[in-house]
Amino acid sequence: MSTWRYTRLTWVRDGGNSLYPIDSETQDWISANLKKFFPSLKIVRKSDFSGEAYLYQIENIKDKGPDIHYWILKQLCVKGWEPFQISDETNVLRVHLKLEVHDRD
Repeated sequence: MSTWRYTRLTWVRDGGNSLYPIDSETQDWISANLKKFFPSLKIVRKSDFSGEAYLYQIENIKDKGPDIHYWILKQLCVKGWEPFQISDETNVLRVHLKLEVHDRD
């Protein structure tokens, strides 16, 4: 049997990017690699009252928002995440992704 994990990657055209939580290993890998390319980049972890992360806001990206959005999307797809819905509103591009997780018997 398998289950699905979900994340959403958002790019606000006059702001920054945000990524809804994924597994910590992938999140750490994405963060570390982005900071190699963009040392001034800041990733702000937003948490709920219990301390659980619900959003990672990517800041200080200047005009690199589209490049960063594409790079993160590409990395997630390489790791098995599948885009299943895209919404392109006036100022916001959202990509919804899912990852099939197979249960071990």
